[in-house]
Formats: sequence, structure tokens, C-alpha cells
Amino acid sequence: GDLSAYLPLPLLSMASSLESSRFPMVDPAKSSSHQQSKESPRSKSPSSYLEKSIRANPNDPFAWHLMGVHCMTKQSIDEGFRCFSRAEQIKVGFSASNQYYLGLCHKEKGNREDSMRMLSSALSLPARNAVDKKGQKLARILLEQMKREEKDSK
Repeated sequence: GDLSAYLPLPLLSMASSLESSRFPMVDPAKSSSHQQSKESPRSKSPSSYLEKSIRANPNDPFAWHLMGVHCMTKQSIDEGFRCFSRAEQIKVGFSASNQYYLGLCHKEKGNREDSMRMLSSALSLPARNAVDKKGQKLARILLEQMKREEKDSK
């Protein structure tokens, strides 16, 4: 389905400006830092800057989180899940928004219990910024929706 309804607006507007082709995930450890692009700096997409940021600091959970958001805008659930999971491995509980996205990925993959656990976890974390607040709001809405669906199916 269309995931745009589940993406917080600040991230959705940033991610919607990315190029339209599907982003090929690059393993930063295997990427050559010597690769030179023949594109002008103005023609580079935001995803190329995210790749560069991850290569420069592969332990930055925020860069991995943004890469996951980018993947989600491209309907790439598995790649988004991988990025959000990596961010969480680097720093557990660093972002309510990241846990919301993990919950959304679990839901899309059919892992209902894991989804509800992550969405609840997102609600229990402090909201440190507007993105986390929006993530918590969407986590609450999605969790309530899933609980209603569960109740209606019984």
C-alpha cells in the first residue's frame, strides 16, 4: 500500500524531494571512498549525501534513520527495516520516530506482535523534537487502528 499516510510530514517532504528511481542500498563498509562522481554538486540527490554521511560515520543512528525514511518513501520495506534496525542497534531508544518506523515495517511485513511492541515502545520514549512528536502521534494512531482491527476480527 501507499505508506505516505504513515510518514511524518517533515520527513515526508524531505524524502519526496529525492530522485524518483529506487535507491540502491550501499554497504558503507564496501563502498570506495575514492569514487568520484562526474555529476555537478547541484545534481546530486539527497540520498547521495545520506550515503556519504553513512560512509563517513557508519555509527550515526540519525543518518541510518533518514536512509530508512528514504527507503520507505520508495516503498522498500525491507531496506527501510534494515536501516531502522541498524540505527536501533547503534543506539537503542534514541528516537521515538525510529521505533515508530520499525513498528510500521513490522506491520507491513505481517509481524503484528512485533509491530505493536515497537509502537508501544515509541510511545514510552521521550519526544526530543518535532519529528519524534509526529512519530509518536502516528504510532498512537496506528496502534489504535491495529487494536480496533484485532477487536473487530474476534
